[in-house]
Amino acid sequence: MSKSDQVARVLKLAREIAGSGRHISAFYVEHELRSKWGEPLATQVLADPKTKAEIDELCARAIRAKP
Repeated sequence: MSKSDQVARVLKLAREIAGSGRHISAFYVEHELRSKWGEPLATQVLADPKTKAEIDELCARAIRAKP
């Protein structure tokens, strides 16, 4: 698997996790990616300010949508 494929996989997982409403920010999504999913690229991918902001926003929306 190429690095771009790995990055795409990490982004897809991060978006799914953020959309679940389980976490309040990209920091916690990153932690889950590293600890539960064993994704070493999580820190690098989520270090990008635009990506971090997107994941933070997805987390916030998912939490607001929870009953």
